[in-house]
Amino acid sequence: MSAYRTLDHHARPIPLAEIALGVPLNGFDEARVQHYADQMERNRPLVPITLTRRADDGRLVVIDGHHRVAAAARCGFLAVPATVISP
Repeated sequence: MSAYRTLDHHARPIPLAEIALGVPLNGFDEARVQHYADQMERNRPLVPITLTRRADDGRLVVIDGHHRVAAAARCGFLAVPATVISP
């Protein structure tokens, strides 16, 4: 599977392999990850994640959407819809 469904036509699919996930400030909430995974498996549209590029190595870092990235990986998606913003 490529990327989960979104209604935001400005988002573009970013391969999971290009994303440095990190850990959300409040840690991972397993119930929230499972909720997003369930929505993805039902092909329900979700908000795209927000990324920025690290200045030191150019890797893409998650600003908003850690749980959606984890859920997408769990569901076997190879990419996630994302908006990339400048640092």
